[in-house]
Amino acid sequence: MKKIFFIFIVIIYNSKAQEHPKISDLNDVSILSAVYGNYDKASKSSKWLVKEDSIINKFYKKEEFYLYTSIKSIIDTINFNGKKCAIIITQSKPENYDCHPCSPLAGIIFLESINNEWKIKYNYYIDFIGTWGEIPTPKIEYIGKHKYGISFETGITGQGYTNTKFLLVEIQQNKIKKILIIGDFAGNNEGICDKSLNSCWEYSSNYYFEKIPDTDYYDLIVNTSGTKLENNKIRTFKLIRIYKYINDKYNLHKTIP
Repeated sequence: MKKIFFIFIVIIYNSKAQEHPKISDLNDVSILSAVYGNYDKASKSSKWLVKEDSIINKFYKKEEFYLYTSIKSIIDTINFNGKKCAIIITQSKPENYDCHPCSPLAGIIFLESINNEWKIKYNYYIDFIGTWGEIPTPKIEYIGKHKYGISFETGITGQGYTNTKFLLVEIQQNKIKKILIIGDFAGNNEGICDKSLNSCWEYSSNYYFEKIPDTDYYDLIVNTSGTKLENNKIRTFKLIRIYKYINDKYNLHKTIP
């Protein structure tokens, strides 16, 4: 069986090289203009010159080039230590970047409300996530008391197989960090199987965060079920995985059964 492997490159860049102007309204034009200094209404994006070699190389370029950044999601319901904050999820990509394996560079802009205006605390680029030039829809996660994360479920199909990963990023007031990647979150062989021969398999997962008394971070419970190929036979299975936050990340603590 051919398998698809994903490599999540740990790239966290900060474009906070200079003091950005404050923002009065949370909208695409105001936010992107403040961060990148320009905004094009037609493409709903900002244009900026890439100079970091590690980004250039991942886009298979050899010299500086331009990326276009747009906003995927605005989350303004965050509260850190009594301060109202907002998280902006962005995606950056070259022009005409819409092929199947084309993963945009996902990013997070963190804003803090001060005197009825928004101040930009940082703008970090996380990783290359998604397909067809689009990142998957992000989801805000409450991973502990006054602790927040952003999750992505991202998958790709190749040679008839689909594999989906789960990526969780913790958001803090001065930084972000990847705290979990689950490689086998969902999958199927729909593109190559024959239902009449009972050769099709498919599994998926759902999850929730469980509050644990006297702990800063909640446990993550992942329920995975479906069918899989085992010893040349399609078998039904159910699996519960419990992840605990230890040493600055989520670690697999227990598997049931």
